[in-house]
Amino acid sequence: MKRTALIIGIIMLVCGQYVFTDNATTARLDTCKAYYEDGDYQKAADSIKALLPLISDRREEAEAYKYLGFSYVMLDLINKAKDFFRVALEKFPQMMIDTLEVPPNISIVFKQAKLETQMEKGEILDKKVQASNTKRVVFASLLTAAGTISAGGGGYFFYKGFQAHTDYRNATDSASCERYWQDMSKDFIIGGCATGAAAAALYFGIRLFVKKPAQQTALQKVGVRVNRNSFALTVLF
Repeated sequence: MKRTALIIGIIMLVCGQYVFTDNATTARLDTCKAYYEDGDYQKAADSIKALLPLISDRREEAEAYKYLGFSYVMLDLINKAKDFFRVALEKFPQMMIDTLEVPPNISIVFKQAKLETQMEKGEILDKKVQASNTKRVVFASLLTAAGTISAGGGGYFFYKGFQAHTDYRNATDSASCERYWQDMSKDFIIGGCATGAAAAALYFGIRLFVKKPAQQTALQKVGVRVNRNSFALTVLF
């Protein structure tokens, strides 16, 4: 009985410590957010960086990364802000920010970090690349369909040619022999041409299908210069 009570006590103690720690990190995160709201961005950034390793709740971790990025944007440390936004987006791909509750400069830097993350993952392709891949698939489908139809036509004419050949061998008069010979020659020629066209169309169609889709060759170099009162967006092609 005493042993059971001891085990229950240990479990309750561990759970109590976990809840206490969780509540403590929540309170500390609220304090960090208060530093940000008060305009003490450096203190907010330093406090959140120290707190991050202690946070176990995913929602609070996402919130911490978000406010860390906010603070660095307001400190005019755009590259650092983007780095933390991108780490946050790697961990929490569905992360969003309320553009009505943050200054425009924060919204711009966050959107840029999200765009760069998506481009690196290949989730966003250049429109020309997308159009090229679409045309490739359509053309490959048309070639494959044409090759299949030609193969069917070639088989049909070869079948007719073999029938004409049988009739030619069984013919008893010269007129019939001449007619069957002409029919056989015509059917074999058409069947051979259709089969050759089918082979070429199917070869190139299948080759286009298995060809690796075109990837975006180069990312646009986007630069943003943001401070507390203004921002500038530059794109280098």
